[in-house]
Parts: sequence; C-alpha cells; structure tokens
Amino acid sequence: MKNLLLLSVILFVSGYTSCAQKSEIYLPREYRKALKNNTRDLTGAPGEKYFQNRADYQIDAAFDPQTRILTGNETITYLNNSPDSLKIIVLNIDHDIFKAGTNRVYEVDAADLNDGVEVTGVKINGETIAQAPPLWQRDGTEVIVRLQKPLAPKATLKMELSWNLIHPLKTQMRTGTYDSLSFFIAFWYPRIAVYDDVFGWDYTQHLGSGEFYNDFGNFDVSMTLPGDYLMWSTGELQNGSELLTPQIMARLEKARETAETVTIASFDELRKDRVLKPGKTKKWHYKAGNVTDFAFGISPVYQWDQQYATLPDGRRV
Repeated sequence: MKNLLLLSVILFVSGYTSCAQKSEIYLPREYRKALKNNTRDLTGAPGEKYFQNRADYQIDAAFDPQTRILTGNETITYLNNSPDSLKIIVLNIDHDIFKAGTNRVYEVDAADLNDGVEVTGVKINGETIAQAPPLWQRDGTEVIVRLQKPLAPKATLKMELSWNLIHPLKTQMRTGTYDSLSFFIAFWYPRIAVYDDVFGWDYTQHLGSGEFYNDFGNFDVSMTLPGDYLMWSTGELQNGSELLTPQIMARLEKARETAETVTIASFDELRKDRVLKPGKTKKWHYKAGNVTDFAFGISPVYQWDQQYATLPDGRRV
C-alpha cells in the first residue's frame, strides 16, 4: 500500500513538472505585438526598435489670485518618433475634472464645479481648427483631434492653443487654494497624451486618482502674476535679476554653493517689501529640460528656503 501511495505521488509530481515546463506566461496581445516588433523584450525592457515620442511646450500665461482665473497661450512642438503615421492627436485637458458631469473618483466641492476649460483657439501647423466634429471631439478630460494630413514617422507637428480656466477654491486634489493668498497649480495646461509601442494612444481619462503618464519634453514657461507674489516651480528661474532685489539674488547664488538650507526670503522681509523689485505685475520665466510635467506654487506670504541636492550622476537640483 505504501509503495502504491509513493508511486502515485511520484506520478503526480512528474505530471505537474511536465505541465509546468510546457506552460507559458500569459501575455496580452498588445504586448505580444510589441515583442514581435522588437520594441520590448520579455522583461519589459526596451527592445532594439523601442521609441518614445516627445512634446515640447512653450507657454505664456497669467493668473489672477482675486478671480482665480488662469489664461494661457501655448505652442506644443510634437515629434513622432514612432514608425506609424498618426491620423489623430489625443489631447488631455486634465483640469476638466472640475467640469460638471465629468467622471471622477473623488468628490469635487459644489463651489468648484464649472463649465470646464474654455479653449478659445486651436491651430495645427498654422491652420485654424474648428472645435467641432469631425476634427474635434471632446469627451471627459480628453479631446480627439483628427488630422487632415497624417503625421508621418520622424515628422514634427506644431499645435497652438489658447485657453482659460477657473482654479478651484475649496477642492484640494493635487491642485488647489491653500489659503486666501496661496495656491498650488497643477494639471493646468492642455497636453498631448502618450503614444507608445504597446497600446498606441493612451486614452486614460483623468479621474483624480492615479499618477500621470506623460512624454518627456522641454518646458519654457512665462507666468504673469501680481507684483507682490513669489512663484516656485518645476525647472530653473531664468530672470531672477529682473524680479528680485540684489540682496535676494546674492542669497540665491550662495544657495548654489552649499548643501545647507539657505533662507532666501523670510516672511518678515516679504511683509516689509524687501524681496521683490517694485512693479504692479511681474512675469516669472522658468525653463525645465527633459521632464514630464510642469507645476508651480505662488504666494505673497510663504517664507522661501532653498537647498540643493547632488544626484548620483552629478547634477545639482
């Protein structure tokens, strides 16, 4: 009886091992296609023909803290590095999560519901695009833009947009109003969605949860604010000497040379108008290279401390 039981166990283990050796890891058909096209390998790493498209943004905008209205103009330079001719562009207008009727995971305060981002103008390669089907189809936080001429591989497209939005007053969802004078502003500009080697266009709506999937690109952003406001953002300030007093600029230079935390501007100095040069409004100019997004904070009452960190590759941020 013991010998029969032992034989049964041996046969079971042998059969299980044989089945295990013949089985394959399940792969979605999209990933099988990427393997066939040699854009990925079985580990998920880039293959020989892997590609990433690129979007560079030049934005000139203004924000009014009294009305919480942000207006902007942007030019997106989009490079198609894929082997495919693109017949459409998928545009994300993530701030439409505050539009009444839009699907979302988190509740938005009733005071912050509105008619969504108002897009006041669209051009593609210099030609005005009507915001109506069949060329323009808006759904949730996405727009499908049908191109009159496909964007060929290795070709570049220029998209120009003008828009305005109302920043939320009570809802804080990665973006919001944090006191009557201070704001953190994120997903505020229209951006082109990712076209990748596995799924093609990313049609994921912004629902308020989850992180963003963006292409890398360069950002050149100018933001006009009231003259007593400071702005901190992605990237590096380009025109500090036009905005800040010599004493503040000297502290910024000092901060670049040390690993210690340096107080650039104290609350008391802000209160006594010793930080910013005189002026009713100021245009802050930032540049950020090869990043995936751009966000910023503004306030006339926050103390400004700064510290640099050295990354493993030697860059200081």
